[in-house]
Amino acid sequence: MKYAISILFFSFLSYALLAQTVSEPIIDYVDFKVEVFFETGSAQLTNEAEFVLKKLSQYKEQKGLNLRITAHTDSIGSVAANKQLSENRAITVKDNIISLGLDIDSLSINHFGEEQPRSVNENEQGRKDNRRCTVVLSYPKRLVWVSGVVQDSLSQPLAAKVIIKTKESEDKTETDSLGKYRLKVPFNKVASLEIYPEDHFYDTKMFKTTPGEKELKMNFQPLKVGRKIRLNNFYFVGNQAVLLKKSKPELLRLFQFMENMPNLKINIIGHINEPGLRPVIRTSPNFQLSENRAKLIYTYLLKQGIADDRMQYEGKGNWEMKFPLAKTEYQMELNRRVEITVLKK
Repeated sequence: MKYAISILFFSFLSYALLAQTVSEPIIDYVDFKVEVFFETGSAQLTNEAEFVLKKLSQYKEQKGLNLRITAHTDSIGSVAANKQLSENRAITVKDNIISLGLDIDSLSINHFGEEQPRSVNENEQGRKDNRRCTVVLSYPKRLVWVSGVVQDSLSQPLAAKVIIKTKESEDKTETDSLGKYRLKVPFNKVASLEIYPEDHFYDTKMFKTTPGEKELKMNFQPLKVGRKIRLNNFYFVGNQAVLLKKSKPELLRLFQFMENMPNLKINIIGHINEPGLRPVIRTSPNFQLSENRAKLIYTYLLKQGIADDRMQYEGKGNWEMKFPLAKTEYQMELNRRVEITVLKK
């Protein structure tokens, strides 16, 4: 029988995020942007361009749409001809979008020919990048301002990257000199708040984007050599080194954390739950399971581009159980863990 195993990490020093405030909802415009590219001298849409523009059809039921189209060319041909070509491209894009049945309130078109290149025209890749149409679809949406402050346990501000994600959006910012942040997010959604403080381990919380003040206590453990740091929400298939899909967000956060700390080196250590038994030997399947779970996380980070000289991994079997005589499921979960130890910061 397959079952989920929760992997928990431990910390001995906690830092708190103070109150976070969600404003009353406001109506503001949100942009959805796409770009399409053309063949040399052509105003005809490619199959790929038609596929990209079709993404706009998801807003078919949305009222109050504003459409902005900006068209460009490369530098092949005369200035006058390119000006006309960019206008033709804009009209082609407009007609395609109108055919999707969108309820467009306002439309603006700008065509610049070769006047505003984004890339150099000396090579084909640059010219291809310049043969583009940018489409921005704006629509009204109920939004709220989410503001808060990131501090340590002594009420000192922490410099941090802040990311708020909902099912339909993601936005990010950085705290100011007082540890404060402010982001605009969709109203009445379940959101994840991710905080990546400098020289600390990250933490994340779920909250609802409804007005009011919310007390969100979070742990930001200082990075010190030899310290074990906490990571939540890792779930393995029972008795296997296979992560369940719901662990993917945590893997992405761990990768983000490693990217934010380019000098950090870590050791990933796997443990298993075998209470009341003698220490398993290194060659046993159970010991290898603890090692393989640590290796799984190591391999993921390696594939994402984290250098192998920044990481190592090992298994500990049941040698370092938190509860050698575990009887409750909670105690067993704390035994079957993966720890990350700071080797260098």
